[in-house]
Amino acid sequence: MENWKRNLSRKVGKPSGTLVYTGKHEEITKVQQIVFDSEYFSKHEVNKISELQIDEKRINWIIVNGFSDLSLITQIAEKLEIHPLLLEDGLNVNHIPKIEKEKNQLSIVLKNFVNIKEKIVESHVLICISTNLIIIFNELTNPLIDEKTTRYELNQTRGRTQKVDYSLYSMLDSVIDSYFIAFENLREEISNLEEKIFTMNRENHIDEIYKQKNKLESLRKSIFPVRDIIRNILEDELEKISTKNLIYYRDLQNHIHEILGYYESFREILSGLINLNESNLNNETNRIIKSLTIVSTLFIPLTFIVGIYGMNFKFMPELEWKYGYYFILSLMAVISAFVVLFIKRKKWL
Repeated sequence: MENWKRNLSRKVGKPSGTLVYTGKHEEITKVQQIVFDSEYFSKHEVNKISELQIDEKRINWIIVNGFSDLSLITQIAEKLEIHPLLLEDGLNVNHIPKIEKEKNQLSIVLKNFVNIKEKIVESHVLICISTNLIIIFNELTNPLIDEKTTRYELNQTRGRTQKVDYSLYSMLDSVIDSYFIAFENLREEISNLEEKIFTMNRENHIDEIYKQKNKLESLRKSIFPVRDIIRNILEDELEKISTKNLIYYRDLQNHIHEILGYYESFREILSGLINLNESNLNNETNRIIKSLTIVSTLFIPLTFIVGIYGMNFKFMPELEWKYGYYFILSLMAVISAFVVLFIKRKKWL
């Protein structure tokens, strides 16, 4: 909680457009430029801003991974004419996904999910496109984008012959594919939790259930806005998106709807697990009460007998009897045996 508050407070009191990275990841900033057309492909690392040269006749990808070097990121944004307010949103990992449409530029802020050491981590992403240029700012390196890059290099995709709108589709497709990975990981965790609740049904698992529920809610906050982003691209008929490529964006929309279906399914499963956990706890409480009731039932008649012979009357027939003590013990044993047999006959044990 303290780290969360500290990250938010980094921007408090600063002027609009001040570039502050509000995340906690310390990945070293690396910049890669890819230039291609149907016959040509080049890829190289950019170590200083002078190495960044845009080829006006070909498609250019600028991929920035890691937000640790704000100076280099600022220089890239200035050279590529990215508005400071937009870049500010790109560095603010708490900003909700959105789409910004300007005359010469289309920009999208959204979330991505990366598998780091067998753990799914949320990453902030800013994508900007212009006539023949697409810039991607990734908080964390996305292996799925690297796979896309390799396919373009090997000319295993139709994107080499397409314009920049298809490149945007490729980037969004990589991001949405990461949602499937996140949900697959969550499904495995929920499945393991469900099995645990069934096998260890005498324990309280509510903390673990709400932990998974919080993960699901975090995914919802990241994914639901993407549905609106894709819908805006399809409905607004943006100049930078050609009509013939809208079919690919409709495919993205179908993928988002599929993912939202997973969300609804997982939400219902977790609600069911909450009810199951509560039912298990109630059953355990009932078992305890039942055991205590049986013990009480067993001792009630014995306590009654002890109470009678504990009265301080001078004349009681059995007090002077030689075998009175043994008779009472035997009577108590017979009554106890009768109560136990009666309970077993009724199948209360």
